[in-house]
Amino acid sequence: MSFHFFLLYLRYLSDASQVQTLQASLNRSLSTTLHVYGHPTALLAETGIPPLYITQNMQLAQLRFRLLSSPPATIQHFLWQLWQPLLKIVPFYILETRMQTAVCHVDTVTLLPLCLKM
Repeated sequence: MSFHFFLLYLRYLSDASQVQTLQASLNRSLSTTLHVYGHPTALLAETGIPPLYITQNMQLAQLRFRLLSSPPATIQHFLWQLWQPLLKIVPFYILETRMQTAVCHVDTVTLLPLCLKM
């Protein structure tokens, strides 16, 4: 149950070093709990837990999908449409830009024209 809370707000971390710090903490916790002190990647593979950067990209892609698929009469849809023209001029760490980049990482084949523009 605590693992779920560990990942709950992963999508809002904008710095890669924050994700790496959490990944190191997760690796230590798993090693200590399971009494397995081998390579962290092997431990994650054995437990079926993906690396946190992949989980973060999935969360960002899901958040973007929820915003895009919301009914047109909602405030979140209106705000998303308002932000679309500004995505080209805002810094990379802005959540909306990170969501669009995450979608390209998760589904590059389907969204290739969109991803090439970035």
